[in-house]
Amino acid sequence: MEDSKPLKQQHQSLIERLKEKDYTIQQDYTIGRQRLQLISFAEQTAMLVELSKAYQVLIRLVDHHGRDLKIELVDKAHGFRLNVSTSLGLHVIHVHWALEPNFQIHYRVQFTPSATTYFEGSQAELLVLYNDYSVPQAPTIFSKQKGGRSGICSCSFKRPSKGTLFYFQNLSAVQAYAEACEVTLMDSVSVAWPALGFALPQSLDQPLQANTSYDICDAYLIFENESYRSSHDVAMQFLRHQYQIYQKLDKPMVVLENVLEMIQKGATDLCKNHGCWQQVEADAYLNAYVNDYENPAESMVQLAVLWPLQAFHKKYPKQETEEIINNIVKGIPRFYDEKLRSLVRWIPQKEYLLDHSEEHKKPRIMDAWYLHHPLLNLAFVLSGGYGTPELETLFFESVNFCTKVAQAFDYQWPVFYDLDTLDIKKAESAPGKGGERDVPGLYAFLQLRAYELSKKKKHLNEAKRAANALLDLGNNILYQANNTAYAAEAMLEIWHITKEEKYLHLSEMCIAHLLRNTALWAMTYGNAKEYPSFFTMYPLSDAPYAALFEEEECLASFNRYVKLVHQYRAPVANEIKVLLPEYTKYMLGRMPYYFPPMLPPDVIAPTPKTGYINKELWIPVEDLGDGWEPIGSVGQEVYGCGGMFYVALHHLHQLANDKNFCYIGYPVLESKRTEKSFTFLLAGSSANRCPIRIIGAENNNFRIYWNDKSETLDSDKNTTEVYGGQEVTIKWN
Repeated sequence: MEDSKPLKQQHQSLIERLKEKDYTIQQDYTIGRQRLQLISFAEQTAMLVELSKAYQVLIRLVDHHGRDLKIELVDKAHGFRLNVSTSLGLHVIHVHWALEPNFQIHYRVQFTPSATTYFEGSQAELLVLYNDYSVPQAPTIFSKQKGGRSGICSCSFKRPSKGTLFYFQNLSAVQAYAEACEVTLMDSVSVAWPALGFALPQSLDQPLQANTSYDICDAYLIFENESYRSSHDVAMQFLRHQYQIYQKLDKPMVVLENVLEMIQKGATDLCKNHGCWQQVEADAYLNAYVNDYENPAESMVQLAVLWPLQAFHKKYPKQETEEIINNIVKGIPRFYDEKLRSLVRWIPQKEYLLDHSEEHKKPRIMDAWYLHHPLLNLAFVLSGGYGTPELETLFFESVNFCTKVAQAFDYQWPVFYDLDTLDIKKAESAPGKGGERDVPGLYAFLQLRAYELSKKKKHLNEAKRAANALLDLGNNILYQANNTAYAAEAMLEIWHITKEEKYLHLSEMCIAHLLRNTALWAMTYGNAKEYPSFFTMYPLSDAPYAALFEEEECLASFNRYVKLVHQYRAPVANEIKVLLPEYTKYMLGRMPYYFPPMLPPDVIAPTPKTGYINKELWIPVEDLGDGWEPIGSVGQEVYGCGGMFYVALHHLHQLANDKNFCYIGYPVLESKRTEKSFTFLLAGSSANRCPIRIIGAENNNFRIYWNDKSETLDSDKNTTEVYGGQEVTIKWN
């Protein structure tokens, strides 16, 4: 992918002055094999950094707006501080560099206006050039910011010499500016070759306040004299750079809310609130959204809630959850299509409600992943021992139909197709983007579950055929996050069965593409200040908001994944072992804030796209988007209710009795218990901390032990943090 644009006049002018040495050298630094010059033009101060024998980069640090320019330079160990003052205010720039494990520069710019000021903003601050000041051929761009994802740009050069440039803008640092000026930071890091970097939005309506310091840039730049060819090598290099930066970021603390109380309220509301249900003759079905009576019931919705709810109910039985389970199980067979001999998306008796308002809202049109997803959850139901002979028959007949469809499409699914003819109705999600790219992985995971249940090799063979189809997707696997997570699990399992390295590499690539689809920054402007947003996972590669349904399924998938890695002793990248537990920690801190009672009423959308939002109902909204947008604009998604039950299944552990629980922020790899203790091994590494909360501590005193340390948790102090990768023991009387 290349983003090459005509050279802007201002860039052409800069290049000419660089060639003519029309600037002042403030300081000259030698950093290993690299050279860094701090230079000043009439209108700006910049760094000119020699990256290699072929490439250099000009980094604009500050524009000289205003009169009475003064520049003060203070050298530091491995860097410098630069004070640039004019009549408009003071810029303070901190620059630091390092050579290990690669060449990297970190620069942070703070601005303090001397008077109330409407700031002009800025364009991308990097200009990449050959060392003779000519413009290089556009590189291969592997990643750039999309919407609210991390402010990253990663690109690779091949000629005349190899190299990879990784740029990261720490958008967390710029929140005070965004809040003061009421600007968005979505899509703020871009590439318009040869320029790339952070475009600080202009403060059009709201000014910066006098004598208040604002961070306006906080960037990291990594350069390696290597350019990788294989998709796996590219993904792993991206992951290494992402983790390298992650270690340097100031990351927010995570608060674990009383999830048990939330689950109890949510289960009651799900059971009792009529807006969550619709009636089809004698049976009750979950709506996709609260008060959504304009669309037929969907099989995906029923089974997305059923499986985690059944597993939760087995551990913590309640009358409300039993009632929900009975209603859902009773209605599943009615999604069976006799002609296809398969479960389908929409309940046939209500297909007449489909109004053709969207491409998929038509009878007999299938959105590719919707065929497989309900069957995957049905497989979990069966393997958990909660099924019936009728459901088992429906499952295997439906898997046979899935196989027919897979073979017809040669394991590369379009977006929409006709169920009866298999005619393609929409081949690509966007021109040149392909269809639903990760469905081969979802299909493979489904076939592995069928293999697990039946022991029939045909299902394993189908899984491998689908896995091989992912090999051709290169750097572009992710279509929908939860399905890519299932693909990662499937590839790991197939590697364990076959010991063929290509499947392990595919599994790592799936995880790398998922982590590329996250936001490693804390949005605290506008409505986003009302919830923790750091390390958000986006549901699609181009989605403008985060969604609980995809996040909850990734949470469950990542728990299974790290346990399988541990069990198989799989040699996956260390960055994966560290970052997946970190994601689960931050997702657990964010998850309660998808629920309206946790939010101020005035930040919630008054008229969602679908249904109605009941602000007192413990049913999650679908969307957390840009801070200047209302929360829940899409609707209150009933099928996202599985999230709270997944949290309980994987992160909530009973202690002394059914009133005491340990809520653990990381996945647990192993555990054992005695009458008076609970011992567990945490995923992750000692570089990061895992929050632990005791729920019901007022009923007992608990002593927690780890790494030669101990601490008492009780009603006065019920939370602590321990390092990842540790064995932890909790004891009680």
